[in-house]
Amino acid sequence: MCPYLFVYGTLRTGNSNPIARYLHQHARCLGDATMPGQIFDLGNYPGACYIQGSNTKVSGEVFKMDDPDKMLKVLDEYEGISPEVPEPHEYVRQLCPITCNNDELICWVYIYYCVI
Repeated sequence: MCPYLFVYGTLRTGNSNPIARYLHQHARCLGDATMPGQIFDLGNYPGACYIQGSNTKVSGEVFKMDDPDKMLKVLDEYEGISPEVPEPHEYVRQLCPITCNNDELICWVYIYYCVI
């Protein structure tokens, strides 16, 4: 299981909601990062779309999770994509290439389910 997670919204460092605190206690922030794509203001939170080769970038952070399986179950519930949540879901979790500290990492990202 991939241990890396890219966050761009309510889970970033500095946020104090319970799930952000949980993430920050059980993962190590590797630093600021970017993903090719576009970010949208959805009101109380953002949504980002991955767009391969895009000139625009989504800014965020990469975390290395201590226990990815356990962490992703918690985050899937938070992001509304757990099996208990009826479809359609607002997000999908997928692996995307992320640039962090001049290196490319493959990270889990909660992508806003949109069509561009």
